[in-house]
Amino acid sequence: NLNSEIKLFCPVVKSSGKIISPNIFLVGRFFIMPSVKPGKKKLKYYSVINSGMTVELNAFKSVGGYCEGFNLDFSDHYFIDEFKKKFLFFFILNSINLQQLSSVEKGNVEKIFDRFIIYFRSAILFKQKTHHTLIVFWALVRAVKLSVEHENLSFIKTAFSMVKRINT
Repeated sequence: NLNSEIKLFCPVVKSSGKIISPNIFLVGRFFIMPSVKPGKKKLKYYSVINSGMTVELNAFKSVGGYCEGFNLDFSDHYFIDEFKKKFLFFFILNSINLQQLSSVEKGNVEKIFDRFIIYFRSAILFKQKTHHTLIVFWALVRAVKLSVEHENLSFIKTAFSMVKRINT
């Protein structure tokens, strides 16, 4: 590593032809960028998903590694949130990884519902650990979208039930 201030490297990750990582995290939501150029970037403007991410071991340990409370969703974003507190830069590699997201999965509604519950629990944990309160709002929007798409109110009912439990 010729530039010792860079401790995190990541490829561009695409799903369904769109760049999903790196992305911009703003107002509790992750925004997809239309394009991204490889090179050194200020981390404070970005978030990165796990797929293909490489982190120097001592830097990884210095921020506490991954929080084991997360099943999957948001574990990477929480890690990056902590990483930003100690490190200013990261490097986007001239490499593209392709990935299928569970949020675009079609078919078995029970499987999609089970996956949604994992996602929603992780969104709540992310909110509790980071105080990014709007993340739960966007997770509720996802519940509405899935309920409409699958003509099944279970997504909305379960999401509001879970929010109610954390607020009591």
